[in-house]
Amino acid sequence: MQKKIFFFDYDGTLVHNTTKQIPESAMRALQELKKQGHILFVNTGRTKGIVDPEIYDWPFDGMILGCGTYITYHDEIWLDEAVDEKDHETIQNIMNKYHSEAFYEGKDCLYISDHIQHKDLINMITRYKENGITILPDTTEHKSFSKLFVCMPDISQKEAFVDEMGAYFTYINRGIDRCEFVPKGYSKATGIQFVCEKLGVDKEDCFVFGDSNNDMPMFEYISNSVLIGGENPELSKHVMYTSCEALEDGVEKALIALGFIKQECVK
Repeated sequence: MQKKIFFFDYDGTLVHNTTKQIPESAMRALQELKKQGHILFVNTGRTKGIVDPEIYDWPFDGMILGCGTYITYHDEIWLDEAVDEKDHETIQNIMNKYHSEAFYEGKDCLYISDHIQHKDLINMITRYKENGITILPDTTEHKSFSKLFVCMPDISQKEAFVDEMGAYFTYINRGIDRCEFVPKGYSKATGIQFVCEKLGVDKEDCFVFGDSNNDMPMFEYISNSVLIGGENPELSKHVMYTSCEALEDGVEKALIALGFIKQECVK
């Protein structure tokens, strides 16, 4: 079989959103693809500063992190982009104006607002601390970050907030009161394009797996696309194949359906 490149989202695709664990079936699938000689990348919205430490023990050849702002291949750093420091003060002022609760996701650490009250953010902070992630206040001078995860207490102002942030970022809807902001010109798709150009591979030889709205750019860019979970009707219109969720062996079952793993290889 001709060598392919596989790009896997992390949260909700390889790792279940509730258990925060990778199912044995997904790890088995990654190992089987690696054994066949394919190239494997994780392609996640998480920045380097907040990825789970165990990911470095998984059989990936490279990583696309922070929605395409940081890319590695084996031990090489291919791309390392951050929000221009000259724009930090303006961005901070916008965040303060709308009383937003924010994660400033960086290469080395996570910066957080000093008034976090949203339950989901509090739970995420607890988990990050358990994983040894460095967390600093958003008032830290000369902070370096590549994207934002934001919760808005007052959703009536969300449209105005997104409009002001649009001067610097691409908006990704993550729910009624939640969103991500990625620097303009970057996405999971631009990360894939960058990798393909570096490796001299056609995008027709790429396969992508994801589950959420920040995966839409790679679903639109790569035709060989798999939606894990299948609960998002907007995403399902853009993929080649829809599989069940992570805990139901969604990744492995999709690879069996696509002919990369033989049923008899499954334990």
